[in-house]
Order: sequence, then structure tokens, then C-alpha cells
Amino acid sequence: MEFRCPKVLEKTPEVMGFNLGKVALIIVCFLGFLFTFLNNFLASLIFPTLGGAYFFVASKFPGKGELTQFLKYKSGYHCIKMNQRLKYIIRTKGNDIEQ
Repeated sequence: MEFRCPKVLEKTPEVMGFNLGKVALIIVCFLGFLFTFLNNFLASLIFPTLGGAYFFVASKFPGKGELTQFLKYKSGYHCIKMNQRLKYIIRTKGNDIEQ
């Protein structure tokens, strides 16, 4: 006997176009801002900033693992291949600086 899940339950639940993780983040940021607003205004601004930063990063790197791949690329070594000899490059760059 084989059990199948209905197509409706296979989809991820969404609220107003956002998945549940993003909705929970919006609620947590709003409540954190609301509860710290009267005690310290500058500290309360941390919550909307964190939420905005999360949405910015999520929209810039939508795929799974894209952010880590980008950070590994930026922190890795970058090699530049040149067709000219180093002596020639130093000589021409040194003349440009003196002039």
C-alpha cells in the first residue's frame, strides 16, 4: 500500500506572498521594535535594520548557498595573469608617478 501526500500539502505555506519564515521574522522585528521603543529609541532601531538587512540579502542571493559561495569567492585568492614582464611594468608605472 502506498501513501501519497495531496498536492496542496506539498507546497510551502505562504502568507501575503511571503513564506512562514519571513513572516515570523517580520513579526519578531516589529514586536522587538515595539517593546524597546519606549526604553531606548536607538536600541529599538536595531530590529527594523536587521529585518531590512535580511530582506536585502535574501533578494540579492535568492538561491540556496549563493551567499556562502559569494563570501568564499571574495575571501579567496585572486590571481592576475599579465602578458608583460614585471620589469617593464615597474618601469612604466614609475615614470607615470614621477611625471
